[in-house]
Amino acid sequence: MNEAEQILLSAEQQKRDVLAIQCLWTGILPLPLPQDSQVALWLDLYKFGTVAYAVRETAKKCHALASQRTPMTLEHAVRFLSRVASNADARDKSKKGSIRNETTL
Repeated sequence: MNEAEQILLSAEQQKRDVLAIQCLWTGILPLPLPQDSQVALWLDLYKFGTVAYAVRETAKKCHALASQRTPMTLEHAVRFLSRVASNADARDKSKKGSIRNETTL
């Protein structure tokens, strides 16, 4: 496979991943979708599973705030999701580092 084909396949996969995250979002969050570019950025920074986890955690927070009559805004949701994804990614990386350290000792 040449480089052009690899780029096209990667772009198609990213489109599918963005669509999947957007479907998850609309299914569990009562907020408008973030821009496609925001979802694509999350997927560039973090694994798909990390972003999906962060969407679910954001939905929990959103519903908890709604029950307190403090609705979450889209801006707040984007910031919260970004923080959750970053923290989860850091946790995953530190676990992998500790596993590597244990196996090299």
